[in-house]
Amino acid sequence: TISAASDDGSSPLIVLQRAFLYFGQSYNQIYVNHNGHLTFDASWHSYTPQLFPMYGSRDIIAPFWTDLDNRGNGQIYYDQYTSGSVLQQATRDINQYFPGLNFNANWVFVATWYQIAYFPTSGTQTTVQAVLISGGQYSFVLMNYEQIAYTTYSIQPVRNMFYIYVCRILTIQAFSIFFHDLPNCFLGPLYPTSGTVSSAVDDGSSPKITLLRPFFYFGRTYNSIYVNHNGHLTFTGPLRDFTSQRFPQRIRDIIAPFWTDLDNRGNGQIYYNQYTSGSVLQQVIRLPFSAGSNGIQIFYSNLRSVIIRTSFGVTVQTVWPHFVRVTAPGVYSGSLGGLCGNYNGRPHDDFRTPNGVLVNSSQEFGDSWRDGSLAAHCVESRGHDPRTDFNSSEYCGILSSPDGPFVPCWSVVDPRQQVDVCVKIMRGSNNPASTLCDVLRDYALMCQQKGVALGQWRNATGCGKHSLVFEVILAMISKCLKMLFYVNLFVFLQH
Repeated sequence: TISAASDDGSSPLIVLQRAFLYFGQSYNQIYVNHNGHLTFDASWHSYTPQLFPMYGSRDIIAPFWTDLDNRGNGQIYYDQYTSGSVLQQATRDINQYFPGLNFNANWVFVATWYQIAYFPTSGTQTTVQAVLISGGQYSFVLMNYEQIAYTTYSIQPVRNMFYIYVCRILTIQAFSIFFHDLPNCFLGPLYPTSGTVSSAVDDGSSPKITLLRPFFYFGRTYNSIYVNHNGHLTFTGPLRDFTSQRFPQRIRDIIAPFWTDLDNRGNGQIYYNQYTSGSVLQQVIRLPFSAGSNGIQIFYSNLRSVIIRTSFGVTVQTVWPHFVRVTAPGVYSGSLGGLCGNYNGRPHDDFRTPNGVLVNSSQEFGDSWRDGSLAAHCVESRGHDPRTDFNSSEYCGILSSPDGPFVPCWSVVDPRQQVDVCVKIMRGSNNPASTLCDVLRDYALMCQQKGVALGQWRNATGCGKHSLVFEVILAMISKCLKMLFYVNLFVFLQH
């Protein structure tokens, strides 16, 4: 079956011919969403990938979560099988990856994003596939990757955020990755490229390296390591093998970031080094972070979002640069204060200053709770043409325009206050076009979290070209975030 051509679209509800067991849940239906993921409870249009495991109730399988567009080229296929050669292939694959299981597939569901372009109708071609397999008490998901087009998009495959400038990946099957045609590709960010240089030898290895600290790896403790020239690390001895093998290895422990036939005799160096102090250790200590026996957890939700989750039920989500959401259990009703409001069920009296004075302006409210002066890089205003009317429909007024793309969301997110916030932000920006798209994206995010999908808002606002630019490296949340006077805060009752 071919899914209809639509940006950020989805297949209709697909009734499964066999129940699919997924992390304790039994599902009898599925949706093939155009932006590279599968969901069970409802279709989903999200094109911004989030780190797994996601915080929420939705189960999702995301072989290639990014902003795809099947309107110009490519097809999205889906089918299910209860007999025939596809079941035989699935049975062979699972028994190959899990020998001794004696598995027999009785149902297979295949979703293929075939030669799909990145948004907006870019003409690129990317092919990925998700294969759901069931048999008896076991369920499996295989993800197959053929040609992957070059992009600077953020992408979520499998369970790890994957930041890539991809020139081409030929195939990825199960735990084996085979690369082809990757000239001048940068998979950053890199740690320091310095240290001891391994000798120039084809299929060679470093000498035995004594580790300055023991390294714990899948239940074993190692005190030495070998840096092998063909793209892998071993612990018990050097390995010269240049033919990649499927994981898991049953003979030795191996870490293989790029296992292939490499040769450092003509050009290039192989460095290795150890650090027990300094900036490199600081670079390692990043998110996710937890403390107090997971009493506080801090982790990335997506490229622009950080979540702080506490054991006492309060969750804070920041989406750089303008959006913050605070979630608190009902037990705190009437007990909150500050920028969160008082959570008494009457949102109109939340704008109270530290002295208890009720104000109407979000600017005045935020300024009253400001902690110190603004940092030098968080200036309140920059030079702009004073004649520019940021309330017009060419700028922030598009949010409240009856002819604009945001009308479907008005019933759940009042656009009037957002226009005021947008105008203040725009007056402090030295890049109005980019900033406006950031603000509109934040409004679209609020709508999405309320269950309203806005569809083609980027094309209607001229932000399509800006949506093509995503960070390759995760950015730490700026110190500007403590100055929350431009931010609308929301408190949700968490049942």
